[in-house]
Amino acid sequence: MMVRWYRHRRTLTSITFANKIISNLRGDKKSPLFFAKNLRVKLFYIIFDIQLNTKDMLKDSFKTQVLFRVDKDGTVFALMPYELADIIGSVMSYQHLGQHGSADYDYCLRTSKNATTEQALSLHKELESIGYDLEVIKRRNYKTYLKKFQELGQAYIK
Repeated sequence: MMVRWYRHRRTLTSITFANKIISNLRGDKKSPLFFAKNLRVKLFYIIFDIQLNTKDMLKDSFKTQVLFRVDKDGTVFALMPYELADIIGSVMSYQHLGQHGSADYDYCLRTSKNATTEQALSLHKELESIGYDLEVIKRRNYKTYLKKFQELGQAYIK
């Protein structure tokens, strides 16, 4: 592997690691990364190659049903009522700051209200940018929730 020696060993290690990433992704030893002179050009090739190889994988084909809610503080969050987080029955949630987490669905309904389209727009865009294909709903179907809960229980027992 052709790597130039730099003052700091950390830089050398990161460049060697970057060279390994690109050669594994591309499957060849003649990637442009090996011939780049500086770290900035190498990072450009890394980002470009990753974007090129993952552009078709960014969009999820599964529709995720989601509710957008606003709490007392004005924080908008998303509840995914059919994505169970644990065996207790908590559902997945998402916020700008906290990102993914689990939430008690009933408690969230009691302490929050439905978000307007304007309030939910930025969170909706953020979720789609990380790969979700969203279907916005107003309330969950309890029978569908119970079916998912039973599937989770069966998978947990096995």
